[in-house]
Amino acid sequence: MVSTINRNKSSNNHLSGRVIRSGVWVFALRITERLLYFFRLIILARILAPSDFGLFGIALLTMMTLENFSQTGFESALIQKKEAVNQYLDTAWTVGVIRSIFLFLAMFFFGPYVAAFFETTQATPIIRVLAFSFLIKSFRNIGVVFFNKDLEFKKQ
Repeated sequence: MVSTINRNKSSNNHLSGRVIRSGVWVFALRITERLLYFFRLIILARILAPSDFGLFGIALLTMMTLENFSQTGFESALIQKKEAVNQYLDTAWTVGVIRSIFLFLAMFFFGPYVAAFFETTQATPIIRVLAFSFLIKSFRNIGVVFFNKDLEFKKQ
């Protein structure tokens, strides 16, 4: 009985240590990501004229809106599932690729309408070029789910 209690305490200490380490890694990754984004914006602001920077902002707004309103939740479901998820990885990856192709097509073909909404036709080619980023992002490795599930964020 005492050995079972000690084993459970040891297991809880191990888990809490993993959670703390994972939290530190997530925090460090988020800070690094934000800093890189900030420096990228500074560089773009120095390179581009103010009107061009605004056009780029319109294109980014379009891309982020489509991205945020079309999340499928497959990766979150795979992380939360207690059983083995190997059999679902292909499905989740395929749905992600189909989603990315759909977002690419939507952004590419509706780009002129978005530019017309903002009353600037100059944003159309920028929107169309940024649409290709959906295709590039679609081919990421779905196996990263295992790192998130095991709280091993430093391996991402």
